[in-house]
Amino acid sequence: MPTRLRLIAFVIFFALPLSAQDSPPIVSKEIVSVHTVERGNMPLMGRATGSIISLEPSKAIIRIVPGDPGPCRTGQKASIQIDAPNVIAAEVVAVRSDQSAGNANCEVKLTGSLPPDAVIGKKVEGLVEVGSLPAVIFLARPALSSANSQAYIFVLEAGGEFARRTTVRYGVLSGPFIQVKEGLLPGDRVVVTDMSKWETAQRIRLK
Repeated sequence: MPTRLRLIAFVIFFALPLSAQDSPPIVSKEIVSVHTVERGNMPLMGRATGSIISLEPSKAIIRIVPGDPGPCRTGQKASIQIDAPNVIAAEVVAVRSDQSAGNANCEVKLTGSLPPDAVIGKKVEGLVEVGSLPAVIFLARPALSSANSQAYIFVLEAGGEFARRTTVRYGVLSGPFIQVKEGLLPGDRVVVTDMSKWETAQRIRLK
């Protein structure tokens, strides 16, 4: 290209608005979920699986998944899912040691109504609130996040129309929550939906 034409192209490019040079992809607001980063006591939740042992009163025996926070203790709050997506509140009323399994069985009493098709032996899943991690930064777990890992997340800018890609280092994972070690501050609003489709974008526009 002749020198004069190269100079003209150079001038035209830098005369364009920044948005015309590098326009961020548009993502529909309808497909994203936005959560706010918090600072405080993060609940420590142990995932559990088990089965119904009684219909009246409504009880189940569950066992916390190995590697998750534990153990269970009498009086701890729990939530039990029998038929998704319905969740029933529960409370640990007894702890039964199970030496063969290497951990304890938690007997929980359900405070809500069982589904019509509930029978003794029906499989259940649950979360047991075993404690809390004090004075940490955390948020509702984003899609594809994992404990003690580094990932990216989109943080909303002022006004909420644009979000920028930010690197985050995670800590403890606990049920629906995950600790933030670096990269986010309390009050940040972040997109927690799976954004792998836009993994190469440095910035997105929500519309």
